[in-house]
Amino acid sequence: MKKIFSLMLALLCLLTSCSCSGTVADIYSEISTAIEKIMPTTQEVVEVKYEYYEISDPQFNSCYNQLNKSQKDIYRRIYAISEEMSEGFVSLGSYYDGALNDVTVAYNAFLNDNSEIFWMPNTYILATSGYGSDAKTVIAFEYSDSENRNSYTVADISERNRLKSELDNKVDYILSQTDDLSNEYEKEKFLNDYLCNNVTYSETGEFVGTAYGALVLNSALCEGYSRAFKLLCNRAGIECDLVTGKSEGEGHMWNRVNIDRKLSYVDVTWNDRAEYRTYTYFNITEEQLKFDHSFFPLLNELSQEEISGGCSFNFTYKECTYTGNTYYEKTGRVLWLDSFGTAAEKIKETYKSGGSYTEFMFETEDARLLFERDSNGFVAKIQSSLDNIYISGYAQERDTLILFFE
Repeated sequence: MKKIFSLMLALLCLLTSCSCSGTVADIYSEISTAIEKIMPTTQEVVEVKYEYYEISDPQFNSCYNQLNKSQKDIYRRIYAISEEMSEGFVSLGSYYDGALNDVTVAYNAFLNDNSEIFWMPNTYILATSGYGSDAKTVIAFEYSDSENRNSYTVADISERNRLKSELDNKVDYILSQTDDLSNEYEKEKFLNDYLCNNVTYSETGEFVGTAYGALVLNSALCEGYSRAFKLLCNRAGIECDLVTGKSEGEGHMWNRVNIDRKLSYVDVTWNDRAEYRTYTYFNITEEQLKFDHSFFPLLNELSQEEISGGCSFNFTYKECTYTGNTYYEKTGRVLWLDSFGTAAEKIKETYKSGGSYTEFMFETEDARLLFERDSNGFVAKIQSSLDNIYISGYAQERDTLILFFE
């Protein structure tokens, strides 16, 4: 038995925030970002032989590739711990100044990269074991005493394996439906549509922030949508990362995706509306995204105090190279100043196939302003070419327009 001292409850900062990035959304259950010191205790420290769990350097582990040597070592040990679901304190290696920071960064990277690992908690207990040159940094994901408790979100390995099998089977089933799709764009669109058609937005539930919650339980908040989309895209061979920031003043998560070597942003959560599905946030530019989204800082922009204090961050910034070859252009749903006839034809096409709404993107600022100056007149010009189809309403968002008809 070894003496544990300087015991601290550390909190995952993936979606939490401190003064550097404002107040996190209520949907993330008001996690405090303070590091809470609790009474020292005595525990046996487990040594996990993490070399038994080899981590390849997969194409899409972008966060792992941003880590320094010490952080990569911690990342690999956390991976081993997650596989064994070790209880009590587990050694992360020799103690050194900056270990707390490195654990924070490594654990964020680990969860960012591995959307299929849904059983790890958002909190962990970090401590130092031993003295002097023998001191070790130790971590506990499953731990309890008279005053404190931390635990995996799944009860045990057998239950974890059962749920993991459910997730793997569902991913295989979904991806099997993309086999006949000819390119990355079509696969990506199918995966976006699948989530919009099958997942219900929810702020409550044990797994709503995970890919398991989205894909197996069909219930998720933005984090669950984004992790599920990343998992599906990566398994389909499409590069896709998680991005965190704010939208409408609340903490939010979405994705950055690489389609045919062009980077763009996808917010599946905001594409999935209660009443309808939209492509307003599908393969959009950074300029379009920033209309109502903002980014948390990059890791390298924060001090060690801000990182260990719980500031949210993104690992990388990759310049958006998408130039607008969107769903709207691919399907001919683009509005110019005089494209009323084209819009009417698309409405007829959609109506004939059983749809009750269709959406368009304004190609230019002038077209958008024309609509906003006289929306009723704009709609009336489309209506004049529709015969027995009646436009019953519309919704405008950013540079897109949805027309409802019957």
